[in-house]
Amino acid sequence: MPAKEIEFKSPQYKLLHCARVGRQKWKAKCIDVKQSLKATKQNLANARDSRKRWRDEARQLRQEVTRLQQQLEELKRSD
Repeated sequence: MPAKEIEFKSPQYKLLHCARVGRQKWKAKCIDVKQSLKATKQNLANARDSRKRWRDEARQLRQEVTRLQQQLEELKRSD
């Protein structure tokens, strides 16, 4: 079965213009989404780093508290 040839009523220059504008809008939208995704990934990485720093600091402070409590107990025993 042969393919039917489609005849458009609009002039080709108008169709081409619409196609170009549509492509430009699509590309702009794609670029915006890529930038948004990149920023979101960077925010996530920053949040992970910050959380790790806080976790490490809290661990160190707990160790310091334990050490100081032990020193206090030793001082109480020696008195």
